[in-house]
Amino acid sequence: MQEEIGVSGVELTEHGKFFIEEVDEADKVKKRFNMLYSAVYDGQVTPSEHEISEVRWVDPRELEKRMQEQPNDFTEGFIEGLKQFQNFTA
Repeated sequence: MQEEIGVSGVELTEHGKFFIEEVDEADKVKKRFNMLYSAVYDGQVTPSEHEISEVRWVDPRELEKRMQEQPNDFTEGFIEGLKQFQNFTA
């Protein structure tokens, strides 16, 4: 997290692992193992321009609406991670 968003020294809670295989726009197969964590943090977040192209704070209802309207804007890994996270927080 330090490299991506400038956050360190927080305790992470692991929520699970999952595997995603997807095909990108260039028909390249991408296979990824993902880990899902959460943490509580109330400090400065500094995204690295080399690691992250855009950051937005959005309401969960707004995110769900956008995912329905523009599903191609989201990777399968993000969609699966969000589903699993919602199961843990339900």
